[in-house]
Amino acid sequence: MENSTNGTLTADKTSLIGAYNVIGTLGNVGMPGAPIMHFNLVVVPSKNTVSGSVKIIQAIAPPNGHIVIQNVKGQIHATGYGDVAQIVSLEGEYTIGASDVLYSFQASMNLKMNWDGSGSFTYGEQTIEDVPVHVEKKEQIAMKANSVFQLTVVSQNDNGAADGSKLFCKVTKITNGSLRSNSAPLNKEVALSIPQEKKTLNWFLIPSENILDTSFELQIYCPTDTNYPTTNIIVKASDVEKWGEAPKDKRQNQIYQKGDYGIFGYAQDETGGLIYTVTAGVLNPRLYGN
Repeated sequence: MENSTNGTLTADKTSLIGAYNVIGTLGNVGMPGAPIMHFNLVVVPSKNTVSGSVKIIQAIAPPNGHIVIQNVKGQIHATGYGDVAQIVSLEGEYTIGASDVLYSFQASMNLKMNWDGSGSFTYGEQTIEDVPVHVEKKEQIAMKANSVFQLTVVSQNDNGAADGSKLFCKVTKITNGSLRSNSAPLNKEVALSIPQEKKTLNWFLIPSENILDTSFELQIYCPTDTNYPTTNIIVKASDVEKWGEAPKDKRQNQIYQKGDYGIFGYAQDETGGLIYTVTAGVLNPRLYGN
């Protein structure tokens, strides 16, 4: 379990033994115009969980011909009989183009132990039924203690800082992984907590493969103040590891906004994982300290 109060990760590794990565397609590959669901999933049999990402590709006019669904979650269950040895169910949400409208996605697959089988998927109002599953890659992965990338976003609410108690955050994208179930939401506006509230917003990113290939994209803004500058931030795990390796007394903050609108980031490369804390509502953030 992650301790969100002090940012320390103490995940139980033993429950992740036997996890594997599976990449493949669901759909009539080779049929002109057929929508094809491409999946990249991490399966943890001991927890009956499946998570990852999905792309639905079809030869139609953009943007509907290439739909990306991050943070897909689901379950896997063994049946114990017949050709259908295991059943996988998936669900998620996605947007199209620049729209904020959320569409739902569901999929189910009836599989042999080697993941041969068939399934169906629904995205928006379209349902594709009884199409084949094709596996391109299936391999065991090492779920190490540092395989969680934690993003924390708070407001320091300094006296003199602009709108410190009115700030919001939206994590708009994650790459090469999926969010733990106890994470704050993806692609939804959430209010930043202030010190008096003694709580934080946390996102826990589980990598599909290498944690250093993962990243977060987020926005910080004030919806009630048109003068407040919307700040877009990309946080790469590879950068966090590099920044976090510096000794604490020499570790620099990453400054995203200065003055009354101060925002900075601080990296930690702990034994339990990578942690990046973005702090807004800061008056004149400094390169060290704060």
